[in-house]
Amino acid sequence: MSATLDAARFARLRTFVIAWTAACVVAGALATWQTLRLHDGADAIDGAGRGLESTASSLRELEELPLVGKQVGDAADSVERGADTARASSVEVRSSISVLAVLLGLAIAVLPTVPLIVLTYLLRPG
Repeated sequence: MSATLDAARFARLRTFVIAWTAACVVAGALATWQTLRLHDGADAIDGAGRGLESTASSLRELEELPLVGKQVGDAADSVERGADTARASSVEVRSSISVLAVLLGLAIAVLPTVPLIVLTYLLRPG
């Protein structure tokens, strides 16, 4: 049994591999694009953090009131910690999403195509 194909069969195989590779690259690009859209969630978290910062700032203005100053100051501290956590989380989430998008896109585009390309190379005529 020969380990190569005749020219006509090889041409059909090569056409299939090219089409399959193109489809995988398109699917990988779409997966990357869709995954990057998750940045909207990170932006929402960042927006919530900015809103909490604004709330803490408003509470700080009430801190000077004689009867509620200490409690308001404690609440402002707590809100500021929440704001800091939210803003830091949004940066971390954004970074993780970017890495995931690239890795997912590459995995979808490359992994299914490499074995076929190698097999096609090994089965080439002459």
